[in-house]
Amino acid sequence: EYFPTLVAINQCPIYRAQKRYITPRECARLQSFPESYKIYEDDNQAYKQFGNSVNVGNVKTIIKSTFDHYGVEY
Repeated sequence: EYFPTLVAINQCPIYRAQKRYITPRECARLQSFPESYKIYEDDNQAYKQFGNSVNVGNVKTIIKSTFDHYGVEY
């Protein structure tokens, strides 16, 4: 459905409904990284990495919508 924004400032992402930390792998999944993606061993670095990431699937949707709006073929 949806997940609150991941940010690099707070390096302790907590999933409110279950009152638990989300794992770096869960952060990677939220950002559409493949399961094969190698994550930093240091969790703080991994959280920062994913907090600074942009979800490629969302970017693709925005670009497609913009092209569709302006009638640009891609």
